[in-house]
Amino acid sequence: MPQRAFGDLVPELRLVAVEAFQRACHFVERDPILTGQDREFLKRLMSDKIRQGVNTGEHDMLRLANGAISRARQLAQEKGKLRAAA
Repeated sequence: MPQRAFGDLVPELRLVAVEAFQRACHFVERDPILTGQDREFLKRLMSDKIRQGVNTGEHDMLRLANGAISRARQLAQEKGKLRAAA
């Protein structure tokens, strides 16, 4: 998924986005708040959030990953919106 999601970015930004995505996925697999959530939906959500960050000028891999994780957790905690959206 990362190559498809970030394939049109310039090589330097693609590397940052892919690394941020991989770190976010690694964290999400172990996050008790996100247990039982649709993993494919989470991956799409996080890749969109990372792409949005890159497009608005954020190039720090950890900030991008943390932003994606935060967005997924926020949706999961808001009355099951994450499950409903999937």
